[in-house]
Amino acid sequence: MFIVIDGLDGSGKSSVAAKLLNSLPDAEALEFPRYKNKSSALVKMYLGGEITADPKDITPYAAASMFALDRYISFKTGDWATTNEKLYISDRYVSSNIIYQMTKLPPREREAFALWLYDFEFNKLGLPKPDLTIYLDQLPSLSQKFLEQRYKLSGGAKDIHESDTEFLTHCRTEILKILPTLGWTKIECFEGETPKTLKQITAEVRAELEKCLNSEPLN
Repeated sequence: MFIVIDGLDGSGKSSVAAKLLNSLPDAEALEFPRYKNKSSALVKMYLGGEITADPKDITPYAAASMFALDRYISFKTGDWATTNEKLYISDRYVSSNIIYQMTKLPPREREAFALWLYDFEFNKLGLPKPDLTIYLDQLPSLSQKFLEQRYKLSGGAKDIHESDTEFLTHCRTEILKILPTLGWTKIECFEGETPKTLKQITAEVRAELEKCLNSEPLN
């Protein structure tokens, strides 16, 4: 099984994935982009603002290709395989290219981009298709607070996506419009203006995973 947990920056993807992996001993982690590998060099240039400080200045086809090639190299160099019986849990995947890049285009061109992207990554590059994609939906106002806390502790800096609140808000607005057509499962990470706890969100994700596996509750 191959499960993807995706969402905008600050939605809790990494934290939820870590919680699941700790409770599922047979599961294996995947994380994209792979910042510690050379394959992510172009991604780091893009997100670090070395190409342009405005993410909207990079055509979505170019940006999507950078992320896709990082995944392709990961797959081809044997970081993961589809022939075993492991449960893979990925923090971000092809879905992130949809979330972040599609909204750079006029509405009339977005469907064509999504079709191109799926054909490029799944057919042309041969990347595995996930069995379940979960979209963690967080309010931009809350996600920004989480990002501020993260970088205050780590001493890091926001990338060009994270620092553009208007861009992130627009991405969220547009992806919510087409979620039903994508076949993803949405989990709201807030109640009113209050964020749900990590425990609450993880429990909801586990429930969806159990439905996908069509089995008894996970141990």
